[in-house]
Amino acid sequence: EKLADILLAQDFNELNTAGIINEQLSGAGSLTPSFIEHLLQKLRKQGKSVSTITYLLDRMLKEYNTTTDIETNLDHQLQASRQVSIGNTITGLKLVSDLDWADLFESLSQVELILRQDPAEIYKEMDFESRDYYRHEVEKLARTFNTSEINVAGQAVECAVNASETGTSKSTVKHVGYYIIGKGKKELSDRLSKQLQGKRKLSGFTGKYSVMLYLSGIVLLTLFLTSYFSYYASSNSVINSITWSIPAFLVALIPCSELAVTIINCILGHVFKPSRLPKLDLKYGITDNLITMVIIPTLLTSEKRVRDLLDQLEVYYLGNRDNNLFFALVGDFKDSSQQSEPGDNDIINTALAGVRELNEKY
Repeated sequence: EKLADILLAQDFNELNTAGIINEQLSGAGSLTPSFIEHLLQKLRKQGKSVSTITYLLDRMLKEYNTTTDIETNLDHQLQASRQVSIGNTITGLKLVSDLDWADLFESLSQVELILRQDPAEIYKEMDFESRDYYRHEVEKLARTFNTSEINVAGQAVECAVNASETGTSKSTVKHVGYYIIGKGKKELSDRLSKQLQGKRKLSGFTGKYSVMLYLSGIVLLTLFLTSYFSYYASSNSVINSITWSIPAFLVALIPCSELAVTIINCILGHVFKPSRLPKLDLKYGITDNLITMVIIPTLLTSEKRVRDLLDQLEVYYLGNRDNNLFFALVGDFKDSSQQSEPGDNDIINTALAGVRELNEKY
């Protein structure tokens, strides 16, 4: 850019031009194809003749056994090559972004392949988040018992298979998840490696006596806080300390218990993560063996209230249309001193007529 501006500011005299070019390029080293192409292109855009520049550059390039035409063609080839490379890179990035990494991971995971052998055939019908939750629980068990995740997953499937072979009528025990996150977790733990017994016993103790530990923490913290306030009241009183400590204890008991519950809940909420509720994917809709009815309990206080509820019911249906999903209202009248009120029959008739109309409409 600088050399082109200098050349455009003076007449194209061969001697002057040669001096300017030699002066400007004396410390630049070898001339690159991009430099030559850009210089000539800018001069052409300004309507200047470039024959003198081309002649002088050719003379400089002669010692490198090349010419401006060769360098220009080389620059065009480099640009075309870079455009192709950038285009391929963008196409590759788009292809990578379109990949379903969840399916790719599950196709390579040995634990996933083992859990898919669930005899109840429920695991493979679950959504990705639920399957991932199972795999993370398998990972935790593997760390606890110092064994491989593949071993934990295999033992869980074996527990489910054994339950299926016994002919039990309980369908839950035939599902691999019953032994990973459900009540059958103890049975799975008994089948696993007996290494790290201390961790195993601690884990079992906290799970079995979780309610007792929770309540004990609240009670101990409440006693500590109320005792502190009682001591503070008695130590700062001018009369008998016992006379003030007992009322202070009783007054501070309820507020301190509320504070203790808040503190314990806050601590446990940070230490323990909530359990996920597994769910089915149902990407193709609810299957015939899982026909479901959504029941909405409510009070039927008037005919207007019934019509409003039916409008809401229609909205729910339109937002969740499925051949195997049904909606219903379960209503009751408001409290009364009599068995029936004069407007009860009108409410019932309005509800039945509205439901009949919706059924005929859809």
